Amino acid sequence: MGEIIKHLNSVEIKKKNSDEVFFAEIGDVIFDPRSDYRENIYTITKIQEELINNEYTRTIFYTDVERTDSKGNTYPETFSLDTISEYYQIYKGDKQEILDLADKVYSGELSLMQFMPKNESNSTDLMVMNKDFYDNALDQAKQMSQKVLIIQTVVKQKAQQLKDRISSEVAVFQKLVSKLQKIVFTLELYAGIGENIIQINEGSWAASDEKIHIMQNMLYMDEEVGDPENGGVSYKSVDKFYDWMRSYNKHLGYYNYELIIPYQKGVRVMRVRRRESERFSYDSFGNSFDYEISQEMKTCIIIRNGENIFVIHSQMNFKEKLFPTKEEFDEVLKSAKGDVELLLEKFTDYRYGMVLIQGILDRTPFLAEPQTVSVLNPNDSVIFEYDRIEISDGTVTFGNFLSTQNIEVGTRILALGLRGGGKYDRHFYGYYASEYSYPNNPENGIYEILRHPDKDNKDHLTISYVPDDTVYDRKKGYSKQRTKAVRFRILKDDNVVDFDLVSHKDLEWLENKLYDRRDRKMYLQVVPMLKALKKYKAEEYETERHFALMLCQKLEITEVTARDYIYWWKTKNKYKRAISKDDMKAIRMIEKKYKKDLEENNVFVLQPNISTK
Repeated sequence: MGEIIKHLNSVEIKKKNSDEVFFAEIGDVIFDPRSDYRENIYTITKIQEELINNEYTRTIFYTDVERTDSKGNTYPETFSLDTISEYYQIYKGDKQEILDLADKVYSGELSLMQFMPKNESNSTDLMVMNKDFYDNALDQAKQMSQKVLIIQTVVKQKAQQLKDRISSEVAVFQKLVSKLQKIVFTLELYAGIGENIIQINEGSWAASDEKIHIMQNMLYMDEEVGDPENGGVSYKSVDKFYDWMRSYNKHLGYYNYELIIPYQKGVRVMRVRRRESERFSYDSFGNSFDYEISQEMKTCIIIRNGENIFVIHSQMNFKEKLFPTKEEFDEVLKSAKGDVELLLEKFTDYRYGMVLIQGILDRTPFLAEPQTVSVLNPNDSVIFEYDRIEISDGTVTFGNFLSTQNIEVGTRILALGLRGGGKYDRHFYGYYASEYSYPNNPENGIYEILRHPDKDNKDHLTISYVPDDTVYDRKKGYSKQRTKAVRFRILKDDNVVDFDLVSHKDLEWLENKLYDRRDRKMYLQVVPMLKALKKYKAEEYETERHFALMLCQKLEITEVTARDYIYWWKTKNKYKRAISKDDMKAIRMIEKKYKKDLEENNVFVLQPNISTK
C-alpha cells in the first residue's frame, strides 16, 4: 500500500475499449462475468487515492473480501482503477440480495425468466416524448440487465464449484473402480473367462518331468511364415500360419513349431502382425478398419508339449515381452525406491501375463498336472528363457547386404517394382502434361546402369528401356506404339540389387538366406527380392551351361573352373555384361587368360563374394 492522499466516495470510470462511462461508489457491487468462482463478487468498502513509491498516484478500491497470505496475515482484496475498468461490471444494489436470488435460481425455486420485463401490448408509455421518463426507463432497463448478469455469474460460479467438487469425488470413485476392475480382470484372466483354446497339432507327449520353458519375446505369425504373397498373413488367414507350424522344414531338418518353441515343453506369446496390414492402413475412400486392425493386434499364447501344439486366444493384449529383462527389472527396482505401488504399476502388464500363464497351468493339463507348478514362485520345473535362439548361417544378412551395396555406372541391377510419375516424382526425365501421360514403369528384370548428366552436368544413375505403351503423334493425330527408349532415374530407395555382386558360388548363400530369421522384420521387402535374385541367378546359370561345356571341351577344364572364368569375364570391366552378348569374344579373352594363368602356374579360382563375409 502507498501513502493515502485522500478518501473518495465515488470515481468516474470509463470502460476500456468503449465509450461507456459510469460511476463506482462505496457500497456498489463489482463482479467479473468471466469468472467461475464466487469469491470474485465484491462490495466496495473504501476508495482511496494513494501515492505509490513517492512516484505516482493510483486509485485503489477496497472490498469486503479478505485474503490470507502465506504468513497467516489477513488483508482486504483491492483493485486498481485500470483493473475494474477493463474487467469488472458495476451493480447498484445489495450483494446479499443477489446471492440469495442466485441461490433460488440455482435451486430451481426461481427462474431468470421472471426478471424479463412485462410486455404490455396496450402500453403507449414509450410513445410519450418525455425525456425524464425516457431516461428513467433506460436506467431501470440497465439496472435490471446488470442484475440478471450478476445473478447469472453467481449461478455459473456455484455450478463450477459443484462441478469441481463432483469431479474430485468422481476422481476418487474412478480410482476405486479402476482398482476393482483390475481385480476383476485379473480373476477373469486366471479363470480363463473369454478364452478360446484350439489344438492345431497332435502327437506324442513330452516326459512328465520335462522342464517348462517360458519364452520372453513375442513373435509375429506373418514374419515367421515370411510369405509376402497378398501382403503376408493377416487375421483372416491365420490357418496359413497353423499349416506352416505343422509342416516339416527340410532345410533345417525339423518341424517349424520347433522354431517357435525349441523345447519339449514351452510357452510363447504371439501376435498376428507387428504392424497392421497395408490393406487396412490406407483407404482412399476414408473407410475405417478399426476392427480389422484390432484383430491383427490381438495376441495369443502358443503352448507346446512334445508334438502337441495348443493355441489360446485370450482377452489380454501382451507387450512385446512376456516378462522384463534382468536389466529392466533392476532399473525399475532402483527408480521405485521402495515404492511398492509404483513398482506394481510399472510391471502391471507383466503381472497380468504371469497370472494368465498360471491360470492355464492350474486349470489345464497341457503342460503339467494342475495345481503343481507355480510361475510366480518358480522352482526347478520352470525356466524363463530371456533370449530367442536365432537361426542363421553366421554370414551377413540379406537386408544388410542390400543396404551396403554400391550401385554405380556399369552395374547390372535386378529391379523390382520400380514406380515413377507424379507431380513431385524425379524418376522420369522431361516434361509430361499430366500423370496420365507418363510412360509405363519398367518391368521387373535385369538392367544396366547408365550415366545421364543433367543440365548442370551432374551425373545421375539411370536405366534405359522401351515402355510397352502408346504415345500420341501430334502430326498424324493418333496414338501409336512407343518405339523410342526412355530414361528412368534410379534413386536411393528404389528396390534394386547389384546382380553381379552375387556369383554362382553364392547361390547356396541365397538359399540359406530364405531361412535366416534375422531379416524376418523386413520380410515384405527382403523376401521378394531374395526370391527374385535366386530365380534370375538360376536362370542365368542354366543359360550359360552350353557356353561352360564348350569351354570345358576347348580348354580341357572342369565345369567349375569354366564357371569361374565366365564370371571373371562378365565382371572384369566397368560395364558388366551377360555372356550371351558376345560369346565368341568371350571365348577368345577367356582362352587368353587361361593360357597366361597356366604359364604363371596360377589357375584362376573364384572365391565366394558374400557367403564368407
